[in-house]
Amino acid sequence: MWQEILKEFSYVEMSMRNYAINKNAKRLNIMTATLFMFFGLIEHILFVLTNVDHSLPHPDFNKYPIATYFRAAFPQWFTLVDYSHLAGALVQFTNFISTFTWNFTDVFIILMSLSLREKFNQIAIKIKEYKNPPISFWKEIREDYYKVSCLTKVVDAQIAGLVLISFINNIFFLCIQLYNSIKEREGIIDSVYFFYSFGFIVFRVIAVSLYSATLNEAARKPLKYLYALPTESYTTDVSRLITQINYLPNGITGHGFFLITKNFLLRVERFLYQVVSDIMLLTGKQFFKIQRHLLLKISNAVVTYELVIIQFVQNFRQIE
Repeated sequence: MWQEILKEFSYVEMSMRNYAINKNAKRLNIMTATLFMFFGLIEHILFVLTNVDHSLPHPDFNKYPIATYFRAAFPQWFTLVDYSHLAGALVQFTNFISTFTWNFTDVFIILMSLSLREKFNQIAIKIKEYKNPPISFWKEIREDYYKVSCLTKVVDAQIAGLVLISFINNIFFLCIQLYNSIKEREGIIDSVYFFYSFGFIVFRVIAVSLYSATLNEAARKPLKYLYALPTESYTTDVSRLITQINYLPNGITGHGFFLITKNFLLRVERFLYQVVSDIMLLTGKQFFKIQRHLLLKISNAVVTYELVIIQFVQNFRQIE
């Protein structure tokens, strides 16, 4: 996967070596990755502290503190197999790696979106800055735009599975945390962990959606300057470039299940229409298209899910 992406990126970089470079792009990528992994580390520390807090009242904690902790933290494992230090170490290591792999998946999708967005922004900036360019300029711009579009397709094809897994994971754990919200908190640490974990998951869903959606916006940004060109500058290559921008599906799709754009967060009901018309969007196996309206739809679904759970618990308590 990485070799294919790197090969295409190198080809596009060589073709666009005369374009202006955003010096802040590298800093933004480093800051984004660092913050995500740092927040993930805090969540993992709170997870450990919460399970230590749950283990303290257990009568065996003073005699077998480590075994008691692991049985409290990972009951799904140690109700099936007997505890041993080796088994505990393996489970802890697996949990630690899984946590940061989960975080890195979202980080990787965001960084890929930022990198592709920067390429489209470079094209838009070059169009904006050139005054009365020669006819050959528009042919070069059109060809470079097509190369970046092809790069986007390659990246999308390579990371499509990650996009789908990312959204499934985040929504799944969001539902789990919503279910946990009806449970009584057993202490301050437990409450802090719950609210932090819930907020972090919501933040990740929003961050991945919005960062990925900005790729589609950047791909369409040159239209702003192309439509403002004077009549004498309007050439065949300009017309073809406008057609490419409007109809090439530049976006991260996740095997084509859904397209990630800010429009999807605002207009989910247009999902089928956008798939058929091949609008420039980011997706994920085309199950859904991600736009700002999606946040409203997700919020509505989450609130409905929460109300159903609360009503179910109240009815269950009345029966008891």
